[in-house]
Amino acid sequence: MRARLLGDFKSGRGLASPSLIVVWLALGAGLIWLQWNMSFAGIESYSGNVKTVSTDPQFGTHVTIDSSSIDFFFDSLGFAQLPDIRVGDHIEMLTEPLPQGYGIAEAVAVDSQRGAWVSTIYGRDIAGFTPQTWALHEVLRWSALALGVLIALFGAASLVRWIPSTQARAQNGRGSAIAPASVSESPGAATELDAQPPPLVHSTPVAPAPPSVPSSDRADLGVWVGGVTVTALPFLEVVGVFSAFGSCASYGFNDGLLIAITIALFAGGISTLILAASSATGSPRRAVARRLGIVAVVMAVASVPVNAFLVLLSGFCAFG
Repeated sequence: MRARLLGDFKSGRGLASPSLIVVWLALGAGLIWLQWNMSFAGIESYSGNVKTVSTDPQFGTHVTIDSSSIDFFFDSLGFAQLPDIRVGDHIEMLTEPLPQGYGIAEAVAVDSQRGAWVSTIYGRDIAGFTPQTWALHEVLRWSALALGVLIALFGAASLVRWIPSTQARAQNGRGSAIAPASVSESPGAATELDAQPPPLVHSTPVAPAPPSVPSSDRADLGVWVGGVTVTALPFLEVVGVFSAFGSCASYGFNDGLLIAITIALFAGGISTLILAASSATGSPRRAVARRLGIVAVVMAVASVPVNAFLVLLSGFCAFG
């Protein structure tokens, strides 16, 4: 089994085939992006016994616990009903990142023996998790990173190994297509050939022809570029869209990613169409590359209004 897997990896077959290479690269990138998205909000976890409680129905509740010197604030705007927290209760909390130079943190969710409360404003940053299940969130986050790195490395290694194997197969195919010239076995013909003087050949320097990429290789490259474009980029687009709807923040990395995805879709689609047009007419790979290029361009056109709306939405969030 191991020898077969190594053989498939070296020859670009099985799990290391070109179609699956695209899947591994897309899946690895998606898992790494998922890990980044799960840690983007920077949620922090605290637990302990309540030391002091100060409540103002108009503004909110301030709570301190014995395991931290931070003043935890429950904003009345985020909680339709302020949490019922009393001195001596054991609570578990999730908070927004602590601002530099401030000893106060805004609570996102809290669990106690009296109930559970989640902020209606920042609750979407925890994606349905609670303080009691936050440990599972962290396990999933780091597992996504580890698996994403391993899968992406396998896909990249398979790609690096597949490119020279494809070139070797193309060279072998061109070499076998050249048939040896037939030589007559007739003794008389051999004598006659030997009797003729060799033709005079004038040595004229000829400039070497520039190297060209075979049309079959261009079609294969077009299929690969188109496959990556229509597989990996839409996956990142979906993740970016859900991330944009999941939080309301000013312009940031997510907006740059959405813009880059649209540009990459256009670039990948046009590049695929160019490679398909420059390959041999009638080749099945040429037809596949052309279809992938058209699909990528259609995806790029469809992503323009969606991503433009999300970027403008971030601009409105910047004004609160």
